[in-house]
Amino acid sequence: MGVQWTPPFRAPAAAARRPCTLQLCVGHRCLVFQLARAGAVPAVLRRFMADARAAFVAHNVRHDCRKLEEHHGLEVARGVELRRLVAGMGNASMERMAEEHLGLVGVWKPRRVGTSRWHARRLTKGQVEYACVDACLSFHLGVHLDAGDI
Repeated sequence: MGVQWTPPFRAPAAAARRPCTLQLCVGHRCLVFQLARAGAVPAVLRRFMADARAAFVAHNVRHDCRKLEEHHGLEVARGVELRRLVAGMGNASMERMAEEHLGLVGVWKPRRVGTSRWHARRLTKGQVEYACVDACLSFHLGVHLDAGDI
C-alpha cells in the first residue's frame, strides 16, 4: 500500500496534508486511486480496506492509515509496518530495503516527484511510476518478509 499527498509548500491550504492518492499492488498489478479527485471512496474499496483478512504493507503505515481515516473516513483493518519486518535496518529507505532483501539494485524514488502536486487533476507519468514503485516494493517486501496473508 502507498499513500501520497501534496506537501504544504506546494498545495492550496485545503489540499495540504490530505491523502491525494491510494496505491495498492498485488503481484505486478497496481491501482493508483486519486482520492483527491474522487467524489467519494467507492464502497467496494472501503470493504476491501476494512477486511482483516488482507494485509496492507507500507513504510510508515500507521501514519498513512491515520490520514486515510481522518480525511476520507477510510478504515484500514490490518496495516503492517515494513520497518518492523526488517530486522536491523532502522529507518532504512524502501530503496535500501529493496536492495538488501529483494536484490533490486538501483531502485530510485525521486524526492522531487515524491514532493510534487499529488492533488493535480492529472498525474504525470513520473508520479504514476513513483506511486506504482512505492506500492510494488511494499507488496514484494511484505511477501518476501512473510507479512502474513497478503
